[in-house]
This record gives sequence, structure tokens and C-alpha cells, in this order.
Amino acid sequence: MGWSARPEALHPAFLLRAMLVLLSLLMLGASPPRDAVEMRSGDWHLLCDNWNACRITGIAPDSRNGRALVLIDRSAVPGSTYRVRIIFQGVREPWRELRLFPGNPRSLPPPLRLEFEPYGVPDIHFLVDRDRSVSRFLGLLAAPGRAVISASGLHVADMPRGDIRALLARIEREQRRHPELPEADDSGPRFDFEFHRVRQRPDRELPPGMHRPCGRVADRGSLGWQLDSAHRMWIVQCLGRSRIFVEIRDGAVQPIGPDLLPGGLPAGVAAFDPEEAMLTLATGREGRTDCGERRSWGWVESEGFVSVRVQSMPMCRGIPSEFWPDRWSARRWRVLG
Repeated sequence: MGWSARPEALHPAFLLRAMLVLLSLLMLGASPPRDAVEMRSGDWHLLCDNWNACRITGIAPDSRNGRALVLIDRSAVPGSTYRVRIIFQGVREPWRELRLFPGNPRSLPPPLRLEFEPYGVPDIHFLVDRDRSVSRFLGLLAAPGRAVISASGLHVADMPRGDIRALLARIEREQRRHPELPEADDSGPRFDFEFHRVRQRPDRELPPGMHRPCGRVADRGSLGWQLDSAHRMWIVQCLGRSRIFVEIRDGAVQPIGPDLLPGGLPAGVAAFDPEEAMLTLATGREGRTDCGERRSWGWVESEGFVSVRVQSMPMCRGIPSEFWPDRWSARRWRVLG
């Protein structure tokens, strides 16, 4: 025979237990986490995470004519709508008017005047499309040819190109089959994890007794943060990778290995955001930093590091890692302090 099953797996009592587990999930109204769904078409990449929240990421391959990063998000909660963001890097002042022109203006609908709200950080502006023009925006992106964005009659950026209709259809199909239903029992804790902001300034001096953390190669800088009353973390930048250490209150310093970080510790570049109380580790593809995987952990006092999200990006096109879509994420967490 090509396969065999354990005898107990086919026993009526086992089947009854399995049915009760599935029924309890339905009664709770919570969709269990599932494997990520991924799809690629041209300049577009679709990734739905373990909660079936989906993001389409798109960017043109050539930046000589200017290009925009387009993010299209929708959660799996029934009734959710698409949220579209257009991101321009290196833009200091938002434009007053933007128009999206189809790839073949002679035979397609007229250009769309985008209704947006500028927000973001210096040098990078996010333009959020309002709900009433999202459908027209997506329709123009699905038309033949490469659409472009102009501001005050001037060419601003080329848009991504590919079969976006197929990706949108995949989202519709996956989220219809596996919606994220609200929890019927909300008596439990609202958050799975609570992290505390780190208010103290980082220490740039290595602790006594910690010599040559990068081995034979000199380190390229180090920073230390007080995680709680008993633990301090050090990130040392070595050649091509980072090393992470934890200093216990009595002065003992130990490197963090795969056994102390859920999900393992691949070779990559680490960073710590004290405002978010988040340790991140980015592992690039073939030495690049604009594609690969990015893992994030938070520190829980008396428990250690807990995994909160895994992001990934297969397209190596200059997309900053903070915009990479989630492949996996914890349910809920918050930052205190």
C-alpha cells in the first residue's frame, strides 16, 4: 500500500473528538491560523498571512522614469474594503493633484483624478485613496499597458504592470472561503502580549569582559538597551551580519542563539526600535537588503522574546522592509509606557 494510517486515527472515538474540535472553533467564531497564500503576476506580488489578511505589493521594475510603490490591503473580516496606498520615496512636499492615466488612453476610460490624503514621514509620503475611487483606480491598473501618474501635467511615476485582476480574484476567493470571524467570547485578555517602551538612551560601550564579539574581525558598532530591571540587550554589527547578546543583572553576558529566539536566528542584520520595543532581524537575498525576510520579536518580562511577525518580499526592487507584507503575525499585542 502507498500509505498507512495509525489505527486510532480511524477509530470512531478519534473522529468524534476531531468533530468536537471543529465545532468548538465554529462556535467561538474564530478562524484558526492557516498557511500563507502567495501569488505573483508581473510587477505585482500577493501575500495573505496566517489570518488571511491580504496585501498586493506592486512597483515598476525601472526607476529611470520614476516609480511608485503601490500597496493594496484588505483584511478577511466580512465587509472589509480595499485600502490603497501610493508611496513616493524622496518626495518632500505632497502634490495638490494627482492623475492616473491608463496605458492606452485612446481606447480606455479617461484619466482618473485621485482623491487622497497625504501623511507619513519626511521624504516619504503616503497617499491614501478614498473609498469612492478605489474601484476605478483598480480598474485602470487592470487595463492593458502601463499606467502612469502625473502631477500638474508632469510625469511623476510609472505604475506596476501585470494581471492584477487575477490577484484580486484570488483574494476574493480565499477570504470568502476562510473569513476572519469575530470572537464570540471576549472575556479573555484583549492582548496576547504587552511590551514596554524603552525610555533610556542606548549604551554604546560594551560591558566589561566582552571582547571581540565578532571574532577576529573588528565590530562596526554596538548598541545596548535596558530591556527590564534584570536584562540588557546588546546588538553588535559584524561584517555582513549582527550578533545579539543578553546581559543578566549579575554581569553575565551570553549570546542569543536559535534556542532563545522563537523561529530561530538566521544570519542577518538586526535592529531594535525602542518606541515599539521590537527586535527585528532582516535576512536579505544574495546580499541584498531590499528583498528577503524580516522577523520581529518583542520582549516580555520574565518570559523572554516572543515572536510577533514574519514579513517577506521576493521582489528585489528597492522596497524598504517596513513595507514588506506579513507572512505570519501574532493575533494582538500592544506597547505600554
